[in-house]
Amino acid sequence: MNIKITLQNSKFSFLLFFLFTSLIIYNSFSFFPILENDSFSYVNNESIRLSLYPLLIDFLNNDHKLIIPLQISYLSLSITALVYGLVKIRINLFLILIFYLLIVTNVYYTSFSKTILTESIYFASINFCIFFFLFKDSIKQRFHFLFLFGIVLGLIPSIRHEGLIISFLISLIFLLKNKLSSLKLLFFFLGLSLMPILENLVFYSKHKERNSVIDKSIFGKIFMLTAFDNESKKNEYTDYIIIFSEKSKKVNFFLESLNNPFLKLNLFSDFQVVAQYQIKEKLNDKDKEVLKKFENKETKILYFLIKENPIIFLRHTLYNYFSLWMPGGKQVFLNQTNNKIPFPDLLEKSQGSLNSQNNIIIFLGLIYFTFLFFGFVIFGFSFIYKFFKYPISRNELNSLLFLIPNIYLIFVSLVNVATPRYFMPIYPMVLLFIIIELNRIKSSRYDF
Repeated sequence: MNIKITLQNSKFSFLLFFLFTSLIIYNSFSFFPILENDSFSYVNNESIRLSLYPLLIDFLNNDHKLIIPLQISYLSLSITALVYGLVKIRINLFLILIFYLLIVTNVYYTSFSKTILTESIYFASINFCIFFFLFKDSIKQRFHFLFLFGIVLGLIPSIRHEGLIISFLISLIFLLKNKLSSLKLLFFFLGLSLMPILENLVFYSKHKERNSVIDKSIFGKIFMLTAFDNESKKNEYTDYIIIFSEKSKKVNFFLESLNNPFLKLNLFSDFQVVAQYQIKEKLNDKDKEVLKKFENKETKILYFLIKENPIIFLRHTLYNYFSLWMPGGKQVFLNQTNNKIPFPDLLEKSQGSLNSQNNIIIFLGLIYFTFLFFGFVIFGFSFIYKFFKYPISRNELNSLLFLIPNIYLIFVSLVNVATPRYFMPIYPMVLLFIIIELNRIKSSRYDF
């Protein structure tokens, strides 16, 4: 009798907490309009996008009054599930409250649930994977949980391409550390393959082949590196490189002249975006004709420039990495610089359509994420030390929470630009890692 009452209370508390979280997010400030620039490529189901989110939009008849509440509910449910999971593994209640408040008060994170973009479903699916991982011992015993775990893991890369990194690492750690019978493995992989198969069926019913925006990312990196090409050494790509080298030198010289690291990091990413979408459009007809000779060769050009300038490329990657952790420097500090900004009109156009915002809020956010970075670094070193010093203390959960954010952010820094939206998927993981490490220190033991 008591067990039934406890179970009912637990379910009722979960429901109340979910509704409370949904209300907070629904009534919170949003940084974005309902339709962002990228939204239309999903609404129109363009071939550069994965097709599950456009399928959802079509299924709901592109009705924002249905899509937005659904996204808010799914994200709220995932946050509630994470809190429920932390209670179950007996994390200190005060630390759980801090975790919860840092999630729901991050209005940039929750704002993605109020715009027509994949992010909120992507974020929530990652949260659910961590939730399932918290209950891995129970999951191993139940076929339907393994199946559901597999579905959510498969949904992540079926919503966003970079999700493959996260899904692969979670799957790898789970399978390496947990012995499953052949039948349980079958259920897990059936679930894992379901969403990718569905995505491919939907996509190829609409399109003949996939297109990608990776070529734009490649050119952004090429542009920033052309300033460092050795002009005295002719090579097969000289005619291409010389078109952009002077423009690139202006940008790089300006960035290196900045003493404010936050402004430098943010503008470095912004100028890559300028290059990706606008620099080629500003070329004269003669230069455009030259570029045609190098069609489909930009990957080779990037490889050549990296090989010639490996230290510079590493530095650029580090700029991206640190910029992911420290957003908002441009909004706060740009007006304070006296340096002449190159291509100011293009830089203005590259900015996203953020709703009106208070610079004080952005400045506080910058301070918060900077502290979060140093907190993650400090607890990361502590975790690595304990990992090797006390082998008995090793556990899968914190290994996962430490590895995934680092590997994911390094991958994004290498292949793309740094924007806050690329940091947000792993934001709850970073918080969880710090919270669990704090809990372990508080309890003075190294296992659960």
